[in-house]
Amino acid sequence: DEAIAAFGEIIAAEATGDAANKVKENSIYGLGQLLAKKGRAEELGKLLTTIRPFFSSIPKAKTAKIVR
Repeated sequence: DEAIAAFGEIIAAEATGDAANKVKENSIYGLGQLLAKKGRAEELGKLLTTIRPFFSSIPKAKTAKIVR
């Protein structure tokens, strides 16, 4: 649960730029995998809703990769 909180803080950060986007992207992958392993489907769905504003700052191909 500490890892989930840490990933959540990184994702919620207001930092911008290529480096910040890369860190957020990796955190989203990590959190998604962690939630999937723990069987938390509802939280995984909420994650996608939460990160929608982030999707507008990255290319569509990356957005599709994250959603998959």
